[in-house]
Amino acid sequence: MAVGCGSESDATESAVVHDGDGPAIVQATNMEFSPHTIVIGVGDTVEWFFNDGPIEHNVVGVGDSAPQDFASPMVALDSWSYTFTEAGEYDYVCTIHPQKTGRVIVE
Repeated sequence: MAVGCGSESDATESAVVHDGDGPAIVQATNMEFSPHTIVIGVGDTVEWFFNDGPIEHNVVGVGDSAPQDFASPMVALDSWSYTFTEAGEYDYVCTIHPQKTGRVIVE
């Protein structure tokens, strides 16, 4: 299981593979996304749960392959979900905490 906040050690950890039952869950707590990397299938949904107290975070896709609508509002103590419709690797970041990164791999 990969957990982390975008450090170099994350690259050496294995990704969490979603079993396809319900949405894949990513926790946004303690200033990190956990798991850092998750593997899902085309058409699967990822749901981010924001639970860092009153601190707001967001999820915004980065890079040329990121869909334009892969961007959440600022959220605190709530959740946001996104359904991935194309295979690929999608990196994301919290724009106000750029050290807080994650990746979704869609197979």
